[in-house]
Amino acid sequence: MKLTGKITKVMDVQTGTSEKGNEWKKQTIVVMDDNPNVAYPDEMVLDLWNDHIPASPLVVGQHVEVFFSVRTRSYNDKLFNDFNVFRIRL
Repeated sequence: MKLTGKITKVMDVQTGTSEKGNEWKKQTIVVMDDNPNVAYPDEMVLDLWNDHIPASPLVVGQHVEVFFSVRTRSYNDKLFNDFNVFRIRL
């Protein structure tokens, strides 16, 4: 899926180590859709993992084109959606 819009929030990069001992990093951003035909644009929370985090810092107000996948997972009989970015164009 693809979303084009402006970044409205950039969270700090989180880091950690998986149970298997692999290092990981994650950054969460919020992007507001810039479709001019919509009266009330939607915002989406998107996660960038590891190598998909750009080398240059992401900035609020920056226009981006984001390509992402949606994954659903179950935890304690509840369903959750994850929106994971696999490409971002600045």
